[in-house]
Order: sequence, then C-alpha cells, then structure tokens
Amino acid sequence: MSTTLKSVTNWNVPHRVVLDDEGRDPNRRQWVLLEFVSLAILLSVGLTAVGGVIGGILYSQGSPGISNTSSWLAIEFGSRWVNPPITGLLLAELAVCWLSYGQWAGTSQDAGPEMIAIHVRRLNRLIGLTQLAFGVVLLAALASAISLIAVDHMAFTGEPGAQVWGADIYGIFSALGVIVLTSVGSFAARRLQRATSHFDPHTSGDTVPSPTD
Repeated sequence: MSTTLKSVTNWNVPHRVVLDDEGRDPNRRQWVLLEFVSLAILLSVGLTAVGGVIGGILYSQGSPGISNTSSWLAIEFGSRWVNPPITGLLLAELAVCWLSYGQWAGTSQDAGPEMIAIHVRRLNRLIGLTQLAFGVVLLAALASAISLIAVDHMAFTGEPGAQVWGADIYGIFSALGVIVLTSVGSFAARRLQRATSHFDPHTSGDTVPSPTD
C-alpha cells in the first residue's frame, strides 16, 4: 500500500505522520500535545483533591476527641484546596478541548475521517472527566462554605474549641465564587460534550455541530 506524507495540525502544534491514500494513520491513536495538556490539568486537579481529602482525614485523626467542632474543622481543612484559581484551571482545560474540537472538526483539517473520529471521541471522554471534576469541585466548595458557617456559628454559641477567623468571610465568598465558576463551566462542558457526541467526521466539511447551537 502506498503512503503519503501529510501534515496534520492541531492549533499551531504540527506533527507529521504517514497517512495512506485514504487519510488513515497507522499510529492514529497517538496523542497530540493539546490532549496531553488537557489530561495533565485534569490529573493535577485530581491529585490536589486527593491531597485535600487525605489532609482532612489526618486532621480529624489528630484532633483530641470527636465533636461537632472538630468534624467541621476537618471538613474545612480538607476543602481548603478549593479556590477560584483551581476552577479557572479547569475552565482553561475546557477551553483547550473547545479549541481542539474546532481544529479537528474544521474544514482545513486534512486528516482522514477515521483519524478525526478517534481524536474527537478522545475529546469527548476528556470533557466527561472535566464535568466530573467540576462536580467534585462544586461539592467541595459547598462543603467549604457550610463548614465555615458552621464553625463561626459554634464560635458565637460558645462551642468549646471554635474560633472566629477573619479569613472565614474571605473563604465563604471564595467558595461562592467557585460555585459560580463551576456552574458556568458545567454548562459549557455539557454543550461541548453534546457537540462532540453528535459529530460525524464524514460531514465535517459541511455541517459541524457547534457547542453554541
């Protein structure tokens, strides 16, 4: 079978592959750079979340006795990793997926339908993981806000061991900011996943499902 050397680009990150006459790549399951970037961001957020959970468990075990105060403090300590920059990182990862989808589905893409379909399906799975990450961040933000409010309430009611921290107000509003960002991100991720789910590489030059449709 004869082969032709073609250039397949993915948003200014070109990589040269050997494609046959039908545009198929023998190494078509190869990951491109933007997909690695997306996966790396998801892994970093996941590791940060796992670290927060482990920290909260160790904090609760190190507290003398078990009380409402120590429990809420452990939850608050374990959810400190949640903040707007972390959520912004997930939004940036979603933007990478959005740009990558636009490139693979674009009319300027000279890869074959089979290769395009593989990368779009991979993007679909990455977007699914992004939605899961948004859900975890949202739950952690809610837990952070509730635990801070609970600790402050115990402080005002004289529960032993509780303190009122000036940073609590900042933490509560930061959690609310995260909730806003995750809501927007989850909505955008659902639209993008729907677009990638209905994408047909054989009609990519005609009508391409748009996340804004």
